[in-house]
Amino acid sequence: MLGQAVHRKLETAPGTSVVVSGYANAAQASADGAKLRTALRAAFGAAGFAFYHADWSGLLRLSARYAAASVPITQAAAFGGIGRPGVLVSGAWPAPPRPGRPVPGALPAGTAALLHLSVGGVLLLHDQVSGHPVEVRLTGLFRTVAGPAGVAYRELDLIDASGASTQGGFTTYGPLIVSPAAFGPALPMFPVAQASWVARPVIASIPVTRITALAASITAEQRPARSCGCCGRWSAPRASPRWWPPTIRRSSTSPTRSCS
Repeated sequence: MLGQAVHRKLETAPGTSVVVSGYANAAQASADGAKLRTALRAAFGAAGFAFYHADWSGLLRLSARYAAASVPITQAAAFGGIGRPGVLVSGAWPAPPRPGRPVPGALPAGTAALLHLSVGGVLLLHDQVSGHPVEVRLTGLFRTVAGPAGVAYRELDLIDASGASTQGGFTTYGPLIVSPAAFGPALPMFPVAQASWVARPVIASIPVTRITALAASITAEQRPARSCGCCGRWSAPRASPRWWPPTIRRSSTSPTRSCS
């Protein structure tokens, strides 16, 4: 009975995931994801975990009509392993891009409201670094929901949960959800610039007596990642699992060492 109560509490508790993000191109993100999965498999052992990832474009500048006191930008993202990141409010999920046509994309409904956009609208975006233009047609609006897919989406999201984040003279809206094919080799519309990963433990498979030992094992696997043993591009987890004992939580959020 005690074990069942602990499992129920952990399954609904926030912050029970290992969340990692970093700057990487497509090849690096693929290799880093494989290394991270291997490291976490060694840490979680028989307990098992669900693994999710997202590829992110670089910064994409919106037109001046959306400018206020800051520069308006967005980031395109493709989420893997979670199916749909939410439920559609209107329209349809983006299909793979087609040559000579705007890239299909979907936005959180709250973000679309901030930008006064609706399904069918076309955004002209410019890569913030290269200036390369990309047209995106909005095919759908969505909202996140409770459940594993919704939690994974929110943890993978590099933009504020409100759909907009202002920092350093820029306001980032989004994310702009696109098909993974928009990052793919056949018709790459967006170069991969960042990646994020989430590992969520299979709570029901963890014996209560092994929780502390498992937390220590995962912390040990995180340290080599920060010191270039696995991948120097990883950042420290944005939030370490809150169900770790306090000493584990403190050690697992130590500053990231820079790598050359």
